Amino acid sequence: MMNDPTKKIQASEEELEKQYADYRAQFEHWKETNKGSVGTEAYNQYVSQFEQWEKEVTARKAQTRKVMDIEAEAAAAYAQSQEAYVSHHLKAMEQAEMHQRAAAAAAAAAVAAQQQQHMMQSMMMRQTAEPAAPISERDLFLRTMMEGSGGYHGDQPLPQLWGNSRAPYDGRDPLYAKWGERAAPTHIKPEATNKPVNPVACWALLDALREKKMVLAPHSSNCPPPPFHGGPPPPL
Repeated sequence: MMNDPTKKIQASEEELEKQYADYRAQFEHWKETNKGSVGTEAYNQYVSQFEQWEKEVTARKAQTRKVMDIEAEAAAAYAQSQEAYVSHHLKAMEQAEMHQRAAAAAAAAAVAAQQQQHMMQSMMMRQTAEPAAPISERDLFLRTMMEGSGGYHGDQPLPQLWGNSRAPYDGRDPLYAKWGERAAPTHIKPEATNKPVNPVACWALLDALREKKMVLAPHSSNCPPPPFHGGPPPPL
């Protein structure tokens, strides 16, 4: 406890005050006792010594007070510097922690973005590698009903609805391979075409059909009548 310089100075000042109070009381008692010796050389010399000692004590008290003030100012400055150092140190630690958190968050975001990009690339590669699943008739029917009869433009043919027993007319039909859309049934609407139509004479068409044996030859007018094997006609 006494290692503190301020406390040592304060104890010294208190001791000096106590000593001064004791000596002052003794001096006043001596003056009262020696009132009859006032003016003598011995009396005046003792009073002069006491006054000189009192001046020295006052000077020592002032010096001690000055030292205490200096020590107090130094202690306050030291405490302030320590407080500023601690505050600066804590602030630096907080900033370092904030930087670490920001760096960790940025790293986590980069990892998440990289994982998402890798996932998207894997999905795209998987979709490219795997063939597209065929659309079921139910899905085609629902899509057709939602988009309307003219809203379907898919690559696959329209599904056969309930009660529709008409056979499709496409490349699987032998007539389509030979005649194309010209031999289409009535329920098939031919696509509009802008191709020019070249008219063919009827005799040329008949000759071409005869060559391909697609029409019967006409009967000759000189053919004999069929034989009659019945009896004579009945009488009228």
